[in-house]
Amino acid sequence: MTNILLLAVGDSYIDKLFKYYSKIPSDYNVTVYTSNKSKVDLVLKESSITNFNVYDYDSSKFSYFDKFKLTINLANKLEETVLYVDVGRIEEITDDIWQMDLSNVKNISFNSTWGGVSSANDLINFQSEYLESNYFNNILDTFDVDLKKVPVFLERVFIVPFKQSMKTVLNELEIVRTIFEQNSKTKQNVYSGLGNGEGLGIGYVLTKLKEPYDNLNIYKRKINNVI
Repeated sequence: MTNILLLAVGDSYIDKLFKYYSKIPSDYNVTVYTSNKSKVDLVLKESSITNFNVYDYDSSKFSYFDKFKLTINLANKLEETVLYVDVGRIEEITDDIWQMDLSNVKNISFNSTWGGVSSANDLINFQSEYLESNYFNNILDTFDVDLKKVPVFLERVFIVPFKQSMKTVLNELEIVRTIFEQNSKTKQNVYSGLGNGEGLGIGYVLTKLKEPYDNLNIYKRKINNVI
């Protein structure tokens, strides 16, 4: 059985879940953390998904780092690999991903990095319409690795294997999330949650720990097109 974790926190994200959940294969084991458990429970019970668990998201404000925390915790709990997908991106997932054999996944895997950013070094004096100038400089100053070796992952879709070292990754992430969340409170940005920039955070932790990672595209199942 293939495991997927989804976060539906806030009305707009719950609406996205309801709009797109039918794309998820019915034989998936679906775990949802949400700010409205009773509502999500009711809808999924009426869906074709037969294996699902819905839990309360117990923080008053959403933290982007919880994507990693909850996915790693679920992989440890199930002792199986878990696919994470942003609910707003469910509609973009193609069959070659839905039909992947996640038991083949050996390392934490992502399908992309931030566009135009080849490493954390590119974020020095970063300019963006979504963030105030130099938004990440104070964070980068705390990193004790070569910034040119730190990948900056896009965090919309990723895979976490059941692996002992993921517990160490999570411990390190919980340390660095503090400064990311502080930035989101004290610096101007367009994001509604706490700790935006989590793709930089995970990139740093993996580099610091020398934890291997993969591009999830290597695990995609080849689909034969029938004409």
